[in-house]
Amino acid sequence: MKKFRLVMATIIVGFAMVLMAGCGSGDQPDDIAGTYEGGAEIYTFAEDGTMSYANGVDIKYGYYQTNSGVLIIQYEGENVKYDYTLDGTSLSLFKKGSIFGATYELNGDAVKTISSFIEPETVALTADELKLLSKEDIETTVTKASESENITAVSKETTKETSAETTTKNSTETTTEEPASEEIASEEVWTEDVTPAQPETEEIEETAAETEAWTEPETTTEETTPETTTTEETTTAEPFVNRIVGTVAEGNTVRYGTYEQDNNWDNGQEDIEWIILKIDGNKALLLSKYGLDTYAYKWDGSWVTWEDSDVRTWLNNEFAYYAFTEDEMKNILTTSITPDTNPDYETVDAGYGSEDKIFLLSTNQAWIYFSSKAARACEPTAYCLSKGLADDGDGYWWWLRTPGENSGRAAGVYANGTIDYKGAGLGQSGNMIRPAMWVRYK
Repeated sequence: MKKFRLVMATIIVGFAMVLMAGCGSGDQPDDIAGTYEGGAEIYTFAEDGTMSYANGVDIKYGYYQTNSGVLIIQYEGENVKYDYTLDGTSLSLFKKGSIFGATYELNGDAVKTISSFIEPETVALTADELKLLSKEDIETTVTKASESENITAVSKETTKETSAETTTKNSTETTTEEPASEEIASEEVWTEDVTPAQPETEEIEETAAETEAWTEPETTTEETTPETTTTEETTTAEPFVNRIVGTVAEGNTVRYGTYEQDNNWDNGQEDIEWIILKIDGNKALLLSKYGLDTYAYKWDGSWVTWEDSDVRTWLNNEFAYYAFTEDEMKNILTTSITPDTNPDYETVDAGYGSEDKIFLLSTNQAWIYFSSKAARACEPTAYCLSKGLADDGDGYWWWLRTPGENSGRAAGVYANGTIDYKGAGLGQSGNMIRPAMWVRYK
């Protein structure tokens, strides 16, 4: 119980620090022009409102606008919204509605315009996005997309949602209230629904635009299998809607969310197929059937564990944004990731715990959830192959989150399904990503 209270207190304080640090606060400077670098990711914001983003593999161009800690970027066919803070030369970006963010350091002076700029076919800003910017001269500064005569691109959300009221992905206003609490999946304990109590931390004052104060449920602990969960039942105004497509049963393949897979951007994103590894009550542990993308565990190769990895940040921000609608994200549970000790290298630092919606499997999970090496083997999508996927001669290797033989490596799975406990160097970017997550289905 003491350990659980300590973990919850840490989460609460961390969440409060994000809020109080100025995530979207009104005193942030609107001028962020400059080049900012974090690992392999580079953002360049020019003085004329053009920008570029590069991650070592791709480069995208777009337009950007800022207002009091809110940043909106218009890429080809989509608008991406961030809360940001600018502290000296450090630019921190938080995807709207997320507590996860990334920090980039100023690495170049402001330029008037992006050289070799390729004009994207953008989508006009929605009314909600205009409210986020809320500048007096909004009519003259809003979008270069609205000046275009023939805009055919549409946002990801309009192609996926059938609701007539929803026109863009994550188009929530800053005054939208979140549910009073969120279901949490944990790998340690299972808790029953009981009366929540106030956390044993200092009181956090929030405005009407923020969520209600965190509450810590009283818990009972029951030892179960190595993969157990913690849930906090919630009462919401809207009835629960299962968004998993297919029959939910262990071993079955179902569909949830979309992601580019056939490497043909003209026909839109394809449904993601998931293998159900485990069912626990009203929730299911899903693992992508195919390798969906490639990404480095840590782009600069520095020694880190899961909680400080670049791939963790990417999964819970950029990947989540592209793969899931707002309603789909609501059904993905937050999982308490416990430090993973490598059974072949037990003295290697396993790091600290983290709270994630999307994660990579551990070596233990990769061992217990598959009946054979053949079942553990994985094939990439055509899009994943196009990202420079490394072939070990027999096929393709995929990341696990557990440290390898030292903190400069992370474990993975060989093409034949054998678990690689020694692992690969963290800076290797040609290895497959198989996201995992707990999803509520009833």
